[in-house]
Amino acid sequence: TNPNHEESLYLLTVWSSEVGDKAGAQRYKDKLTSVAPQSSYLQELDNQKGMASLSQDVLSHARALARSGNVPGAIKEYQKLFNGVYPPKSLVSEYYLTLSGDPKYYDRAVTGLQNYMKVKPTDVNAQVTYGKILSYRQSSIRDGIEILSYYAKTRNDAAQALRQSLMWLQPTAQDEKYYAAYAKKYPNDTEVRAHYDSAIVGNLNKKAQGNTDKQDAIRDLKNLLAKNPRNQDALEAIGYLYLEQNDFANASLYLQHAAELGGSKQNKLNHDALILVFVFL
Repeated sequence: TNPNHEESLYLLTVWSSEVGDKAGAQRYKDKLTSVAPQSSYLQELDNQKGMASLSQDVLSHARALARSGNVPGAIKEYQKLFNGVYPPKSLVSEYYLTLSGDPKYYDRAVTGLQNYMKVKPTDVNAQVTYGKILSYRQSSIRDGIEILSYYAKTRNDAAQALRQSLMWLQPTAQDEKYYAAYAKKYPNDTEVRAHYDSAIVGNLNKKAQGNTDKQDAIRDLKNLLAKNPRNQDALEAIGYLYLEQNDFANASLYLQHAAELGGSKQNKLNHDALILVFVFL
């Protein structure tokens, strides 16, 4: 490498500064000044030095504006810290998450991050951030879940975002794979699985309401029970569907099983099951 090459001297200056070698950084900058006093790299180094002195105040102001809900103002402040079109690597997640938090700037956040990842394809932090942002919309949440599921194996922030995404998702039966995989990794986190079960039972109940023949809904609900016998919502729904068909024995049986699982609905389920026994059986 040519020791007098402008770009080499510039990169050596930057590298020395990043590793804390201030004397080395100054030495390489002096060499660059001597070799090429009109070099554009000197201006770039001066800009970076100025940014370093301003950055903390600017960053604090940007964050304060974002917290107050003034996203346009925050964007302007963040962009003062940019080196070109994109935010510095350390601010990629913060900047694009701030942008995506405002509905007016959501699409801009997605597009900007996509373009950034084309330039920096190995930036894992950007990819996790992309997964988080996709999870903010039902139209793209499954793509976000796919990305977050991959990185959740090694990153806590991705695992936390994955959990939140699964709780935000309005699931259909086709989404069971996401919840099954999560339950396998986190067997004690029953709330996430309960969200899925409750949503699916609700979907089946809506389907049953418009159908005089309840057997299809009962069969589908029993299929859910085969996978999770402690699905209280499914037991309850089957009980009331049997009641609509005047099958009081099965209605009482399923409502009693649902009551045995406890929870806030236990007293009502017990009451309804006993009424059926005393009045109709």
